[in-house]
Amino acid sequence: MQKGKKTGVAPKKTTASTQVEKEAQHNELLIERAHEWAHFHRNPRSRDRMDEALKGLCKADQRKVYLCGQRIAAGLTVRLAK
Repeated sequence: MQKGKKTGVAPKKTTASTQVEKEAQHNELLIERAHEWAHFHRNPRSRDRMDEALKGLCKADQRKVYLCGQRIAAGLTVRLAK
């Protein structure tokens, strides 16, 4: 590549901003799954489907979904612990 020549490529975002965006997207996914878990939890006949909301998540994220889902089912606000 020659010096002083523009490549036409947009500058990359800083790693801090992309990390924040990834974390925000991940938290949105967990909250969405928590709502799904709470929906299954409300109806005793669909409680065997609660595990579907936890599939594909690591143990820590499963716990977050489970705890947030309990809060949602009880009518409390969602709170994600770090």
